[in-house]
Amino acid sequence: VSLPASDFNASSNDNCTADEDLIFAYSSNWNDTVRTFGCDEVGLQEIALYVFDEFYNFDFCIVPLIVQDNFYSCFGPFPISGGINTEDNEPLEGATVSANGPSNSSTQTDGDGAYTLADLEGGADYSITPMKDDDLTNGVTTFDIVLLTQHILGINPISSPYKLIAADVNNSASITTLDVVALQSAILGVTNAFPNNTSWRFVDATHDFVDVQDPWNGGFPEIINFNNLEAAIDDAHFIAVKVGDLNGTAQANQTMQPEARTIQKGAQLSLERGSPSLTLKMESSVVAWQLALHCKALPTGFRVENDAVLWHYNEDLQQLRLIWTANEAIQEAEPVQLTWNTTENPSWEIDPAFSRIYQSNGQAGSWDWDMNDRVASDLEVIPNPIVQNARVQVWSPSSQANIQVRTLDGQLLFEQNLDLAAGQHTVELERAIFPATGIYLVVCETEDGVLTQKISVMQ
Repeated sequence: VSLPASDFNASSNDNCTADEDLIFAYSSNWNDTVRTFGCDEVGLQEIALYVFDEFYNFDFCIVPLIVQDNFYSCFGPFPISGGINTEDNEPLEGATVSANGPSNSSTQTDGDGAYTLADLEGGADYSITPMKDDDLTNGVTTFDIVLLTQHILGINPISSPYKLIAADVNNSASITTLDVVALQSAILGVTNAFPNNTSWRFVDATHDFVDVQDPWNGGFPEIINFNNLEAAIDDAHFIAVKVGDLNGTAQANQTMQPEARTIQKGAQLSLERGSPSLTLKMESSVVAWQLALHCKALPTGFRVENDAVLWHYNEDLQQLRLIWTANEAIQEAEPVQLTWNTTENPSWEIDPAFSRIYQSNGQAGSWDWDMNDRVASDLEVIPNPIVQNARVQVWSPSSQANIQVRTLDGQLLFEQNLDLAAGQHTVELERAIFPATGIYLVVCETEDGVLTQKISVMQ
């Protein structure tokens, strides 16, 4: 701000010069009449005020000047920084943190859960808001349904306020069977979002809950407010809560270890050649399981012979998901049969990332194929004889197979290399690859050896 020296005059006078003809300056130079005061002068300043008569005789005195920055124009820009961690102190990576105010800004947390919102205008009000609404089922499994059900029944109440927030899947400020239904829908892939909720929630790390058994009593802050930002902030910390994850298995960052599969023989799938059924077998001590099978389409008349098993087929992903949890009526896991109407077995492939089983202590195990009572590799062509197109069904514990179709004298008509997980898989054969009717050979070579089958092609 620019101020003339005359603004500091209170009652100067001279015995020869009229008051209105006096000259006021900041120094002995009578032309030094105006000065500009800026951010460097904020605070108390002692100013020399010179008074000149019409003959340039002068005298001076010291006057005080207090320079104030009421709008904080001299401050900033300032950064606001902090960290976002889970209740177990795992850094949350990839959360978007936004500053809402006169100068908006946003950034993402790094692998250490840290963030910095730089260059924020000083003197302004800001609200810091974290957000992460992706990877819905990260850390969300059927064992969480078990824990949620046990809490509702009072068998094993949840004691952590953050886990209670996680258990409120539908964001109703209460925990009910509707939250169980929401978890089931998410795990099955029926929905890609929680009802009225986001995938992650956030709580100001300095917040003290009124009642740790009722985190909704009095509410909890999911944003941090700063009024009249006057300096850099480095402690705007949040606690991250993964909705639906009640045992802390969500991967919050890339360096965090995934959930361990400690059970060696958890559950197995048994598929008999030519039989329109798939049997799921697991130990009776299992309290929850989930299984995902890739198949191009469900066979005609597909059904699950157990009402306690929930299932959903996603046509876009070509994936069948099944889940089961123990409850007060059903305490032990029993074998489950998947059946269909035709004798042609579809190609089933286990999705190991999704599929797992749980015992009561939370230990997880994997699904695998039951290789007992069958040859190491198996080959079947359906139909045989072939009139139009056909399917080659290959069962192999190996991850690689080579399929060939040859004439009886060895001429190669078709070849396909497969790099597959162990299990049963299907290769489509078009009628057009066969030059004429007659007898041909289908050859399957795996790490276990070579299998051949004769096929007949008819008009």
